[in-house]
Amino acid sequence: MNNTIFKTIAAIFIVSSVGLYGACPADMELSGFGIENLNSGTNKEVDIYNSKKDGKQNYAINAQDVKNYIDKLINVDKLQAPSIDSGPPGGTFTEPATGRSWAVRNSYVENYPDGTPIKHPFNGSETNTFSYPDVFKDVNIESQPPNRQGQAYFGLLYQWNAAMKSSTAEKAQGICPNGWHIPSHAEVRNFFVNFYKGGSGYDNTVSTSLTETGWTGTTIGKNIRDGGPHGVNMRYAGFRDTSGKFVDRDVGIGFWTSTQVAGNPNRAWFWYLSDTNDGVLRNHKVKNFAASVRCIKDETP
Repeated sequence: MNNTIFKTIAAIFIVSSVGLYGACPADMELSGFGIENLNSGTNKEVDIYNSKKDGKQNYAINAQDVKNYIDKLINVDKLQAPSIDSGPPGGTFTEPATGRSWAVRNSYVENYPDGTPIKHPFNGSETNTFSYPDVFKDVNIESQPPNRQGQAYFGLLYQWNAAMKSSTAEKAQGICPNGWHIPSHAEVRNFFVNFYKGGSGYDNTVSTSLTETGWTGTTIGKNIRDGGPHGVNMRYAGFRDTSGKFVDRDVGIGFWTSTQVAGNPNRAWFWYLSDTNDGVLRNHKVKNFAASVRCIKDETP
């Protein structure tokens, strides 16, 4: 269906702000067919006509209906915290070796579960903020207006205190829905160490250390990339560095843990994947760095 939509966009003619419609030349023969509920806002069928002239395929459609539908696609999933116990938007993934459930998508909420808005740096705030990833790479966030495009796909980028809702407790709920939390350094380590243990996705070269930094593993990064064989779908959202610039979008993803570095409360543990390395990187970052978040479900007592 998306293919048809994008083909049809080229044939849309906007005639006025009141009536928007598509048209094909009058001397063409048109055959009509419908796509049910194309415009989910009105729940009506949208008529699409196709014709051929001089060997070329042409389309005529109701432009307003298609605009409404595309707006719906762009804004898929509202940017509010999920309702109580609904779980993270986009669904969950259960790692079979450990039985733990993880969010399938990077978090992209702009409000905490209690409805409190999370700050955005464009509004003058420098701490406890989130940022949109699909914007002006390699420029400062404060030099350009916010751009929501792509946030449901890549997720948002959160400073550590924003992700944690200013808590310093390991496994804090933070931005995660009720019954979920920001994973600890140990929980992320366990995910990578045990991922598909005994199965085709298992990487027995991942280090079990919770103090080492640097790359570890030889295949785990490849197995959990977006489009990989196991449905984890780590999408390369990049990150926002401490100078306010966006870096590495489409080539890497860094995501927070809820664990502070022992003896250094200004830093927290952070994991990173890259399209140029099939392992995973363990590191720690200062808390005003902005990275992705993947929520994990609380363990049942």
